[in-house]
Amino acid sequence: MSEFDSGPINTPDTGDTMVSITNLEGKITYVNRVFMRVSGYHEKQLIGFNHNLVRHHTMPRCVWHRVWKRLEKNDEAFILVKNSSATGTEYWSFSALYPNYDAQGKKVGYCAVHYPASESMIRLIEPIYAKVLEAESRDFNSGLDCLEQLLKDAGHDSYSDYLLEAHYKEAPTEPSGRPGYQPTYARQTSSNSAAWPFLNTQINIAQGVHLGLATLVTAAGQYFYSASPWFLLYPLIVFAVIVYIRRIVHRALKVLHRVHHTIKRSKMGEFHHRVNDISGLGEVGQVAWEMNELLDQMQSFYLEADSAFQDVSEGQEHRYAISTAVSGAPYRSLEQLNTGLDAIRQVRTIRSRNELMSKLNEVNVGCLVPNLTTIQTDLSAVIEEIRSALNTSTENRQDVEASERVIETMLQQLSNITGVLSNIQDLVIQLDQDGSRVVEALTLISDISEQTNLLALNASIEAARAGEHGRGFAVVADEVRTLAGRSKDAAENISRIIDTFSERSKQMRIASEQAGGEAEALNRDIGGFHETFTRLATSAIDTNKRLAHASDKNFTILAKVDHIVYKQRTYLGIQDTQEHTEAINAVSVDHHNCRLGKWYDEGIGYEQFRHLNSFKKLQEPHEAVHKCARFAVELASNNWLSNPDIRDEIVAAVNRAESASDEVMSLLDAMVEEKHHSHYS
Repeated sequence: MSEFDSGPINTPDTGDTMVSITNLEGKITYVNRVFMRVSGYHEKQLIGFNHNLVRHHTMPRCVWHRVWKRLEKNDEAFILVKNSSATGTEYWSFSALYPNYDAQGKKVGYCAVHYPASESMIRLIEPIYAKVLEAESRDFNSGLDCLEQLLKDAGHDSYSDYLLEAHYKEAPTEPSGRPGYQPTYARQTSSNSAAWPFLNTQINIAQGVHLGLATLVTAAGQYFYSASPWFLLYPLIVFAVIVYIRRIVHRALKVLHRVHHTIKRSKMGEFHHRVNDISGLGEVGQVAWEMNELLDQMQSFYLEADSAFQDVSEGQEHRYAISTAVSGAPYRSLEQLNTGLDAIRQVRTIRSRNELMSKLNEVNVGCLVPNLTTIQTDLSAVIEEIRSALNTSTENRQDVEASERVIETMLQQLSNITGVLSNIQDLVIQLDQDGSRVVEALTLISDISEQTNLLALNASIEAARAGEHGRGFAVVADEVRTLAGRSKDAAENISRIIDTFSERSKQMRIASEQAGGEAEALNRDIGGFHETFTRLATSAIDTNKRLAHASDKNFTILAKVDHIVYKQRTYLGIQDTQEHTEAINAVSVDHHNCRLGKWYDEGIGYEQFRHLNSFKKLQEPHEAVHKCARFAVELASNNWLSNPDIRDEIVAAVNRAESASDEVMSLLDAMVEEKHHSHYS
């Protein structure tokens, strides 16, 4: 076991912080005593060797590759690392790595601060590393993808964010009464590196006096006592001892010069310089170690303060200054810094929210005013349509009232016609009866004529036969006279009947004339009534067209209002995804299930408008409104407060939704005009 081993190792003790510094090639130029104690290696076994000397063979190489890529970009890097001690025992540490720069800002190497790792971090990462190592063995590049995906599956955004957040939440508090580093171990290091306990600054004088006394004693012995020649070796031995001591002193002075150089460079802001190769120098080595460890704390303090400020300014939400590498006032300063960083995050959160809300409000107001103006214009048009329909309705009312009076007159005239026609009917009946009597009279005359003719024939016959005998002729003559009388009576009756018939005919003509006049008046009234009702029908048709146009226009207004409400809900959902869940649910409705979508797919719109060109163009921008709005709300569920790219994407998505909404409103207007333009042409 190495002299720096302290027993079984899993992770640095609470309060211990390991520090290592490398050049640009990754070769170690400095390690502190905690690093040597935990790793089990001596300083000479580490300085000049590549840092992967302590890497455990089960630690994925791709994770270290990721770290070096970040360092090459002059960025900080964090890693939960599994290392191997000099005895082969594995141990874990949470390491933060930073670039080192000289006074001119040139990168000269890297500094790594290794903190104790919590058991929960190791339990989560160790099985993940095993899977990453397996993926790395198949394809080196797939190892990092596997690492990020496994962490996301475990509920974490990224590898670095998880390490920072977990270490901050689980970092041990400063042990009470801890002065910084263990004084016992400091004394152990001093005793291991010193030839004797102390090196006095008066050693040069002592060496000179010692050498002078040795020479004086040797000379006195030879001169006064004739000492053995071997006694002459005494000054030589003293001289050799002095040379040896001066070599040690020269080395110590060289270290002090390097300490002076390191302090001088540190005053210029270069905290990455350290003093090494100081074993065997006693109190000078102790001073060098204490200075190195002071610089460790100072560098850790400034690196953490600078990196934490820079990362927070760049929007890293989980970045806190790691305070476990320092103690005392620096520790309290970093804790106060973390409190200040929380305040900065709150301010940045408010600023980010205000920035996004300001941009969204600009878009909202810029689009809301034109939308409201459009609605005002549409409402004005609807009011004009309704006013026109009202005027037409008033005219229809007047026409209906006039028609009602005409109808009453017509009813009276029709009643008169009915009475006249009734009289004519009576006259016709009487004429029919008179005609029957005429027929009977004519029948009688016809009979008389026949008899007269027959008698005349008989008289002629008898006259021819009788000759002288004329008595038979006399009888015939009497009958003829009788028949003649009867014919006269019949003629008189016919004359009287004809006179009566003439009178009836005259009455019938008068009644017919009255009926004709009444019929003519009725015809005129019916003509006027026809014209009135023709105007009424035309007005009714016009009213129907206008009301149909107003109805369609009202729906477009409703659709526009729906769009405005939908967009306002989108803004609410973006502003706070937790508070406005109802608004988010409303935004999640697709373009087929909203009011306009149903009207378009299966309602009146599909029945009455599907043949129009503007109707066919409506679906694409309507779908875009819903997709862009949902996308903006989905983006808002991410960490947009610390990511300006997400905020810009949200604003861009909202702008696309507003543009598509404008196109939808324009097409709705065009669709109504396209349907009704022929009604007013």
